[in-house]
Amino acid sequence: MPLEDKNAALYVDEDVKFSVRRHQEIPTPGDGELLIETQFSGTNPADLKHATLLGIYPAILGYDFCGTVLKAPTSSTFHPGDLVAGYTPTGINRPSKYGTHQRYLACPEDMVFPVPAALPPHHAASLTVVAMTAADALYNIFNLPLPQENDNQ
Repeated sequence: MPLEDKNAALYVDEDVKFSVRRHQEIPTPGDGELLIETQFSGTNPADLKHATLLGIYPAILGYDFCGTVLKAPTSSTFHPGDLVAGYTPTGINRPSKYGTHQRYLACPEDMVFPVPAALPPHHAASLTVVAMTAADALYNIFNLPLPQENDNQ
């Protein structure tokens, strides 16, 4: 499947100015990563706050997504054409390939899940950051025991 040569992206630059970049490079996935054509990307307060409050810039914005696998490692459980959703890594000096508000993105395979037929893709694209935020509150702020810790009781 030939890739379109345009990879438009929502971007924050070194001056913390937000813009649309219409000609970003198509990401090159690393070992254990998938190349995905984005169908939907979830919007979250982190899209702006990570740049303005945490200094994560320059960067392509976005953390969660739903899309179609274009390329996968030969050892992957995913294949081209699979519909998947997930979230991407964050941090200072975050590679552009991980921004989800772009047409093509790369994502570590272990941060992706297959989208069940009963789950609308636009819903799948907005699940992961919400779930991670809830887990952070339950296990890191309220200090509830992790589920596997309860198995031994």
